Amino acid sequence: MKKLRQSFALVLFGTVGSGFLLALFLNVLSYFNRFTDAYSIVLHVGMLACIPSIILSVNETKELFPKEESNFFILKILPKWLTVLGIILLVYAVVNAFFIDYTHFTITKLNHHFLQNYFTKVTFQISEEEFVKFKITTLKGFSAIWLAVYFWSVVFLGKTFGEWKKTS
Repeated sequence: MKKLRQSFALVLFGTVGSGFLLALFLNVLSYFNRFTDAYSIVLHVGMLACIPSIILSVNETKELFPKEESNFFILKILPKWLTVLGIILLVYAVVNAFFIDYTHFTITKLNHHFLQNYFTKVTFQISEEEFVKFKITTLKGFSAIWLAVYFWSVVFLGKTFGEWKKTS
């Protein structure tokens, strides 16, 4: 049974690691004013790999957590540079999340771009430049959020693998 869990964790590690690299790639692309809707959807679908990876990691390493310690004990057993990098990515994600416009979405019909409000359903036409700016800002924000989520998933799974290697 442990071998099956290790195999499952390895698949999750590869999936989440790929998601991290994709998020990093898309975040870098957003700084060069490039965007792709097709790849950004994959970032959101990747959440399905992050949730089981964190659950598996917590279940496998729960004996490492003394009951009297705080919930931040995981940060003490990770290397300091990894913890600092993870906290920097979390701050970066929060800052970028403030720039996402959550109340509008874009529609493209017959080579014309429109911005529609989710709540009022008011739609107005926007220029190509405004469309690209909206898409880049959204991509930058979501890729930063997923960068942090994928990073911590990879770290937790990596810690789990490290513990398995020590006990095997």
